[in-house]
Amino acid sequence: MVFFAVGGVLFVLASGQDEPAPQNHIMVEKAALLEFWQYRQRRFSGDPAELRWDGLSADAKQALIEAFIEEEMLVREARRLGLETNDYIIRRRLVQKLDFIAENQAMEPPDDAELKAWYDSNSSMYRVSARLSFRHLFIKAGPQAEERMQRIKTRPAQTPGVTGAGDPFPYHKTYLNRTPAQLSDHFGEAFIRTLISLTPSKDWQGPIVSTHGLHLVRLEVNEPAHIPPFEMVRNLVAHDVQQQAAQTGKTRLLDGLKNRYQVELAEDMQPHARTQD
Repeated sequence: MVFFAVGGVLFVLASGQDEPAPQNHIMVEKAALLEFWQYRQRRFSGDPAELRWDGLSADAKQALIEAFIEEEMLVREARRLGLETNDYIIRRRLVQKLDFIAENQAMEPPDDAELKAWYDSNSSMYRVSARLSFRHLFIKAGPQAEERMQRIKTRPAQTPGVTGAGDPFPYHKTYLNRTPAQLSDHFGEAFIRTLISLTPSKDWQGPIVSTHGLHLVRLEVNEPAHIPPFEMVRNLVAHDVQQQAAQTGKTRLLDGLKNRYQVELAEDMQPHARTQD
């Protein structure tokens, strides 16, 4: 470990003493100083802090050391005054740090065999919904809806898509890469079931009945629901495996703590307690 002298302050390396250092004794260690620097810069990637430290001028190093000492003195004084007591923000930060330790301890990146085993056991998690892309021409429901639709189908001049053909639809004329769930609110379940049964074609098909009326459709994409192969979702599987491992680590910590702590409800929290007027 490397230590630095700043101004008239003498930093002494403890000589094998078992007693804790006094609270007014500040040891400036390089590892702690570099960690402090990284947090100040919010920089945890790129060149190692050690290399960047070596590239600093003597004045820059001195300024960083002094900033570290100032912060350490202020933190210790705040603790001495009990300023962290009953501070919920500090409580949350402490919980978050312990959560981070619990979730990441002994966590190694899973290999492909582990990932494949997870995928095989949880493949339904990666199911991709059906996708549909189509254009449609709409005739609103009414006594003459079917007759109007037949006229449109039999008159080439009124080919779907030509200005004046059909009625305005409340939503869109074209739908791209939509799932059945996304479409059902616009057309109704019966329309979606019929649409899924069709084969993509450049020709107009129908009419199909929706909750609004009749539709001719030109179905361009009808991709059924499927589970993609492992190779396509490997990164997602890796993320899920690590998330599961993190949750397991946190659960293990909490289970251990439950055996360490005794919990008691105050009198006014007992099930039989009643609010007094």
